Amino acid sequence: MAKILVIGATGLIGSAVASALAARNEVIKAARTPADGVEAVDISKPDSIASLFARIGTVDGIICAAGSAPMVPWSDVTTQVLMAGLGGKPRWLKARPAAGAGYDLNGIRPMLDQLSGKA
Repeated sequence: MAKILVIGATGLIGSAVASALAARNEVIKAARTPADGVEAVDISKPDSIASLFARIGTVDGIICAAGSAPMVPWSDVTTQVLMAGLGGKPRWLKARPAAGAGYDLNGIRPMLDQLSGKA
């Protein structure tokens, strides 16, 4: 049984991920706002992250579903929607394009469609 940390475990996606993993793993739930059975962590503050690991010890895997993102139908996902979702993440978590490059969601849409079962 693996010990998995799910950050953002009280949100829509994070709670679904935590529930799906719980059947075969020890799931440690963490979120900015603590609740029963949920560890408190602010991933924008390194000392908060360090405090979390001091409390929970080592883990086998980490899934981060923290931050806010627009919830739109798959067909409406655009580069702007993707970037709005990244805007809810701390600066150090954000993907960054190479100098002079931009984000091109259309270039990865076939892969995303296949992963979502729409291909």
